[in-house]
Amino acid sequence: FLKKVTGTLTLVPSEMNPFVSDDDSYNLNGEYWDYVAGKLKVDQPTLVLVNSYEQAQYLKNKLGDCCIAQDRDKNNVYSIVQYCRDHDMSNMVLIMVVWSGYNLVKSGNTIFKKVVFPIISQDNKRIYETLWKVRQGIGRCLRNDDDEVDVVILDPRVTLPKEKNEPTALQKIPCFIKNFLLDND
Repeated sequence: FLKKVTGTLTLVPSEMNPFVSDDDSYNLNGEYWDYVAGKLKVDQPTLVLVNSYEQAQYLKNKLGDCCIAQDRDKNNVYSIVQYCRDHDMSNMVLIMVVWSGYNLVKSGNTIFKKVVFPIISQDNKRIYETLWKVRQGIGRCLRNDDDEVDVVILDPRVTLPKEKNEPTALQKIPCFIKNFLLDND
């Protein structure tokens, strides 16, 4: 599967933080999420993996009818997977909060050819420990030998070190993924 990963590292300007911190609570930074919505081109089946229902709903509202988003009520994982199998997803964006435990396969082929990570972790401190989620997200699009996936990471925090003289989260991304990411800014 390793040769099947392609991708772009599209970095949001580092002064844009996905969240506006108020004490220990995180509220969405609308400017950042508007920027993310603008980067989501509906030119191929695209899977967007977010960390909260709030993020999913915000992007759904921005993207409109070309988008399906997981929510707490009617659009659960099972119903979304079934919908994707039953409908043409060629120009659709699927926004999911759950990153693992389901197969997005139709007639033996993976439905989504692009996976986008607006953020890797909700928590600035945990971004460095949760890069395994990138592997899980990519795994949603790689299910057999013929599958290829375009990986887009938008999170600006992947280039910032956790502490001085420590590696950045980007440096901790597994080499087999990082080797295919191209900085296109």
